[in-house]
Amino acid sequence: MQRWLKRSLWSFGLVLLHWLGRALMLQLAASHFTMGLAQALRVGLTAVAAPATAIEGVLWIHTGVGLPHHAVLFLVFLVYVSLADVVRTAPAESGGARLTRRAFLASGGATLAVAAYGAGYEREHLTFSHRDLPLRDLPPSLEGRRLVLLSDLHRGPLVSMDYLHEVIKKVNALQPDLVLLPGDFISKSPDYYPDVAEILAGLRPRIASLATLGNHDHWEGAELARQAITEAGVLLLDNSNIYLDARAELTVEAARGLCLAGVDDLWEGKPDLALALRGVAPEVPRILLSHNPDLAEEEGASGLRVDLQVSGHTHGGQIVLPGLGPVATGSRYGLKYVAGAVNGPGWPVYVTRGIGTSMLPARLGSPPEIVVFDLRSSRLV
Repeated sequence: MQRWLKRSLWSFGLVLLHWLGRALMLQLAASHFTMGLAQALRVGLTAVAAPATAIEGVLWIHTGVGLPHHAVLFLVFLVYVSLADVVRTAPAESGGARLTRRAFLASGGATLAVAAYGAGYEREHLTFSHRDLPLRDLPPSLEGRRLVLLSDLHRGPLVSMDYLHEVIKKVNALQPDLVLLPGDFISKSPDYYPDVAEILAGLRPRIASLATLGNHDHWEGAELARQAITEAGVLLLDNSNIYLDARAELTVEAARGLCLAGVDDLWEGKPDLALALRGVAPEVPRILLSHNPDLAEEEGASGLRVDLQVSGHTHGGQIVLPGLGPVATGSRYGLKYVAGAVNGPGWPVYVTRGIGTSMLPARLGSPPEIVVFDLRSSRLV
């Protein structure tokens, strides 16, 4: 009788686990829908100049409900997947799966440990990528100049000021000549733009900091983003370019040197490659800032010289499951532009994993990244 009761309880537990999985999938879809609807409502209300109280109400739904809901679901889903794997691999007894108390606790404990690692350690565990950047036609006087790539700060409810101040401190310690900032400075509310201005103003490059906008910057108000960036003393490349001349000074035109160009966001803005590269002499090397790496695949990219495109947006997948890969990349080209050096159809692209997080307060298998490029003449490499 006791054995039969045990077996019945385990069978009931397995059925419950099965339906828990289905319920989680529905809840996860509902969470995405809620957050997407809130974003659409915000855009619509802003467009018709709705009262601020109405927009703030939608913001509360978006941030106060959607994000915690999504984060809790993610944690529970990890537990579910882990337990389901134990059930699948457990030995069968009398035609039924056997899930021991020890296996249950071990599986749940391991999952919680992974979740805690992703939320409590890896999401703020900064890594550094150092690369030489050989450029054809680079003047010898610019040899060794240092560029630091810093993307996706995402100041908001998931990314603290203390963390971002520490990031800026580490960037300044690298003694960059230029800091490249390809967008997504903010998340979830335009109220964070003063924080963005404060953080960016803390950068201390020898020459300048250069920026473009990302999709989140547009979602929270592109004009507010432009204002915060400008107030911080950062030069915004909005379908425009600037030159680092042979004397290592910024100028609006130069016969020799390095062109630094930037385009608006691919999703929410109006990127114009031809305008961004207008007037650049054929023999001048160019570095292009674009928040979204998919820009390299656009039709307008063919026939243009770009020596390197630097992008962010993907967060390197942010959550990369062992054996399965990234949960999402935000790219139409799957894993091609998830992170690192990539050969696009017309030019090379470097996609940084970025600094902050969005949607979930965690990283797993994709730690935040600061990228350092040291300029080299291709004749000397």
